[in-house]
Formats: sequence, C-alpha cells, structure tokens
Amino acid sequence: MALAGEVGAADRAEMALGFALGHAMEGSTMEITILAFAHARENFGFSSRIVTCDPEESPRALLSRIAPGVDLRHVAVALDSEYVSWDSPLGQARELALIPPVSGG
Repeated sequence: MALAGEVGAADRAEMALGFALGHAMEGSTMEITILAFAHARENFGFSSRIVTCDPEESPRALLSRIAPGVDLRHVAVALDSEYVSWDSPLGQARELALIPPVSGG
C-alpha cells in the first residue's frame, strides 16, 4: 500500500502510459490525398498523390514541402470539397484539391 506522496509501480505504469499516449496524439500524423486538376496537375507533376502530414500543417506548408518552388498564386485550395485559405490547418481533412482558375462564358 502506497503512503501519501509515494507512487506505486501500478501508478507509475499508468502515468507512463498516459504520457506516451499524450505525446503520440500531439505528434500524430495522418495521410491526405492531394488532387491536382488541369494546369495544376502539370505544375505539380501528379494528378493524385497520398502524403503524410501533420493536422496542424497548412496547405501552403504541405505543398512547399512536397513541391518547393511551385507558384501557388493562381491556384485555389479546397479541403474535403470546401474552399479554404492557404494558411488554414489541414485538421482531419482526407482530401486536398488544387483547383486552377475557372473561366466561364
């Protein structure tokens, strides 16, 4: 029996597990599918690609990491079919779409 202020083996194991789980969640990664349409496909060199990323990473940071130097000025970005800012966190999105300007007539 542990006295006040003492930590038993079971308590230490539980604290270690909680610490490990907390750190696993903080540094968790996920996979996201990047879809590139029209000239974005040519600029990025792929039409579809699955990459590992961090939920706090932004679309801008992710694309800068996997395709450094590619010009993003004339491309819109969407996460799970919703247009977002280039600096929004990816969150739990499963799909990132690179959408070139659309002209109509």
